[in-house]
Amino acid sequence: MERVNSPWPPLLGFLDSLTSWLGDHKWVVWAGVGFSAVLFGATIFLVPWIIVRIPADYLTHNRPPELPWAKAHPALRIVLMIGKNLLGVFLILLGIALSLPGVPGPGLLSALIGLALVDIPARRKLLRWAASKDWIFNSVNKLRAKHGKPPLEKPERE
Repeated sequence: MERVNSPWPPLLGFLDSLTSWLGDHKWVVWAGVGFSAVLFGATIFLVPWIIVRIPADYLTHNRPPELPWAKAHPALRIVLMIGKNLLGVFLILLGIALSLPGVPGPGLLSALIGLALVDIPARRKLLRWAASKDWIFNSVNKLRAKHGKPPLEKPERE
């Protein structure tokens, strides 16, 4: 095959070597496909499960929600808090990956759910900003209605 003159010869060389390497290591391609399928399946189940369990006034009050394990042993609380934050980081990264063009799945909702789980400063402000967008707010409430839950109360614009 004759190569067309390109302003990016290094890029074409890299792509040639990458496709050659992937051709020799098909397991990497299959592992990537499997990993994508697992992530897609996880979002299909995790995102609705979390959205349905959010209290209706979650976005309108300033108090942090009481965690189910608030009265548990301190060591257990620490382990569960770390697990919650790790799940949140996983969902944020998953949401970013699913937001890429050509990747199926609810990327933005996954990232927002992950943001709701992690303990970072300005988390509530970011969530309120995102939920103030009508298309996000309506999508979340449509999902909640499908599961028989009351709609979220709309936050005021900040």
